[in-house]
Amino acid sequence: MNPRSTFILLGLFAVALAVAMILPATGLIRRSDGTNTHGRETQSASLLSADELGLSLKRIRVHLGPPGPDAIELERQGGRWWVTKPNRFVAHPPAINELLDLLAEMTGHPTDLPAGPAPEGPSISLNFGDHETDLYVSTRSGAGRAVITIRKDGKTQNLLSQDTLIDFLDQFDSAHFYARKIEIPLMPEVERIAFTTPEGGSSLVQRDGRWFIGEENNAERALAQTTLGYPGVDEVFKLLSVIELVQLQDADTPLTAFGLDRSIASVKIESPQGTLEIRIGVPADPEDTIRYLSINYADEDRPAVFTAATSYALLLGQAATSFRDPRIMATPSSLVGSMHVISAAGQTRTLSAELARQVLQQLDQARAREYIPAQADSWQKIASVRIDPELGGEPESFTLYDDPQRDPATETVLVIRGDEPVALRFDLTSVAGLIDVITLPTE
Repeated sequence: MNPRSTFILLGLFAVALAVAMILPATGLIRRSDGTNTHGRETQSASLLSADELGLSLKRIRVHLGPPGPDAIELERQGGRWWVTKPNRFVAHPPAINELLDLLAEMTGHPTDLPAGPAPEGPSISLNFGDHETDLYVSTRSGAGRAVITIRKDGKTQNLLSQDTLIDFLDQFDSAHFYARKIEIPLMPEVERIAFTTPEGGSSLVQRDGRWFIGEENNAERALAQTTLGYPGVDEVFKLLSVIELVQLQDADTPLTAFGLDRSIASVKIESPQGTLEIRIGVPADPEDTIRYLSINYADEDRPAVFTAATSYALLLGQAATSFRDPRIMATPSSLVGSMHVISAAGQTRTLSAELARQVLQQLDQARAREYIPAQADSWQKIASVRIDPELGGEPESFTLYDDPQRDPATETVLVIRGDEPVALRFDLTSVAGLIDVITLPTE
């Protein structure tokens, strides 16, 4: 070998040696665990798009073991998240946000580290409508890292990522995803509320913004709003909105264990969105401070069962007759077009604006003492009053009668509102001014 060739070979060797020394320092040589020879991690990419998770994600399934029933299924419906398995219930927003944040923050890069048998391990399945993505937890690799197997569009890849998903699944508690409040329809949307107790049942029905006790428009009118301490229908909605659900019960426990196969009372709320039924079970503790409640949306076979304070449960168990309107009627004066009095002899007269105002004032003050079945045919009529609305529509009417079975100590008067099947009994002193006005001689 001539000196020139030797010089060239020595030069090439020096270059190769320099390259071998420089590459590790620059991090261009990678190890199979995703780090370079200098120990720095390669750049990772997001596993999932935050925008896609926030806008396109439709359903989440969490599996905790081998193929089988889901530990939980979450589904976005009507702009909010619901638990759909093992029980249908409103999802707890903070828990959903926590999971979505965890998924959005996950990053990873390809690795040739060995992965466990993905299909048999814990996993999360994400449905985006037009495609699904499955994340399988395989093995921890130390230093807060784990091998995640991701399956998307029929392709499977092992990625080195954070071990936060493993921590989430190791500590998974499905009860964490159940809301602690009952999702109820808005009051104007509700069509019917049915109450059931061992003694019988009753119902409240809404027709054209007015509530009735019974099933038809001529049923007894219910009190739709609170008046002077009387509970109105709106109190049912207020009560349902403040109930604190304490502890979710195991979905595999038979309902008989909670006394829900023959509940002490139930409330069923019907609306165009579906049916919500709440059943009250037996006490959950010896002191009877906690009772079992089952919450059932959409008539599912298995309701969600919680514990709740007994005070809430007993209030829910009250019959619909607790909401009887103690007033003769509640017609605002601004809506009155004309007022007419029909005497016991059948003569009709129209009241002046001043007399009509006095009648409305008396009606606003009178409160019924009790309710009895209506027996108009056997009672002596005093007079009837018909109020025609100013803007048209159905008139309001009521009839006053002498009470054939007066309390010896207190004179009383009976009033039937329209064609209702019950009469309101008033102390004479509370309606004396009303009787004076409507029984004035015909002018």
